[in-house]
Amino acid sequence: MIKIRHYLNNYLLAHGGHIGYGIIASTRGKGYASEMLKLALVEAKKLGIEDALITCDSNNIGSQRVAEKNGGILEQKTEKDGCFYWIHIEEE
Repeated sequence: MIKIRHYLNNYLLAHGGHIGYGIIASTRGKGYASEMLKLALVEAKKLGIEDALITCDSNNIGSQRVAEKNGGILEQKTEKDGCFYWIHIEEE
């Protein structure tokens, strides 16, 4: 499952970001989340999003790797608030 949020309100700036995704436990570790985020970034660019915010819990190493694999730059990481990654979406 993947969600693309067209704009960020104050809540989404702190909890959720532009793109959220979830992978069923039995299929984790197979690259699906990385590919889903890659495709979602293409769609986000079509919506006019040039820099996408991706957030995850600070203990969610898998989601951190997915964000980084897709060009995510870590802006902030705290135990309480989690990780905040920004991905600049390049032109194809």
